Amino acid sequence: MIGRVTFLSQLRAGLAAPLTAATTSTSSTTSPPMELASPWADSSALQQVVVDLWNPDELPLTRELAMQVPAVARARNMVAATLGRVRLVACDEWATDANGDPVELPRDHPSSQLARQLDPGQPMFVQITWTADDLIFEGKSYAYVLARYASGKPAQLRRLVPGTLTYRKGRPHIEGIGPVEPRDVIRIDGPHEGILNYGGPTVRAARDLERSAARFAKNPVPAIDLHQTGGPPLGKTDREQLVADWAKARAGANGGVAFTSQYIEAKVLGAPAEHLLTGGRNAQSIDVARVVGVTADAIDASPERASMTYNNGATKNQALIDYGLAAYGAAIEARLSMNDLTPSGVVLRFKYSQLTDVGTTPPTAPAPAAPAQENPA
Repeated sequence: MIGRVTFLSQLRAGLAAPLTAATTSTSSTTSPPMELASPWADSSALQQVVVDLWNPDELPLTRELAMQVPAVARARNMVAATLGRVRLVACDEWATDANGDPVELPRDHPSSQLARQLDPGQPMFVQITWTADDLIFEGKSYAYVLARYASGKPAQLRRLVPGTLTYRKGRPHIEGIGPVEPRDVIRIDGPHEGILNYGGPTVRAARDLERSAARFAKNPVPAIDLHQTGGPPLGKTDREQLVADWAKARAGANGGVAFTSQYIEAKVLGAPAEHLLTGGRNAQSIDVARVVGVTADAIDASPERASMTYNNGATKNQALIDYGLAAYGAAIEARLSMNDLTPSGVVLRFKYSQLTDVGTTPPTAPAPAAPAQENPA
């Protein structure tokens, strides 16, 4: 243990030395000192190096691994894809309708045009869906201002893929674009720090159960011990060949039939517990729903004694909004409604009513929008 602590101390000192040298060499420039915290900087490098060396099973969870868990994929698609198809509108914060909701601004208002199409090169559904995806997994999402109106308010916003934004010499740097002005980078903070940062144990446990179920489906025969009862002891090569032939026969197309000699006895050691492959997977799916922040019913998982029942699609969708979409949608609404993006008194809101108005006549298509009052600079 003393040797390990000594090695980690040396490792920390070695990694810190280049940072100290870089700080000294740039102290005479106008860039901020390297030790200053940056909203774009990633301070987890040293922690990941130590984890990589000592415990490979606790490597940082990635989105690709998390999405291999059906419950995670289901929760992500229910939240992100559903929010993506909800219409975003610009409203007057101080004027309300009969229901107490903010009054929607005319379609020719600049903020209405921003809400209708954030990125001219990408459908609104895609941008909102993947922004919500960032909030679920990363806990934050970034966007870049492509163009501004003459008033200085953004006219177009493009979502940045995670990992493409870094911090270099006191300025944000976007892969494929280069250094940009800090005011042109918009950060959207989610309702939590991202399931990749805190949901690792739950997601890994669910993934382990999925692997166990896959192994059991591929080879449902219980674990076997090939026990030698007589004859000359088998050498290592013969034992390995025997096990390999037996495993191949069990996984083959002959129904799992294998051969043992008079000196080999096949002993059954036990089968996977059924409750782990059925009830256990359901319980783990419920935990995944809790981590993401949705109801278990939303991802087709439910406790044995379910306490929530739904009478129709409208009430079920309302529960999905209240206990799933609303938190992520509020994060997007709040950031897009700040004064650096929209004028004072203007707020952007999602029209969730289109998800709960089940069985009603859909609204007619609005008339084409008039030209914008302001032209992008």
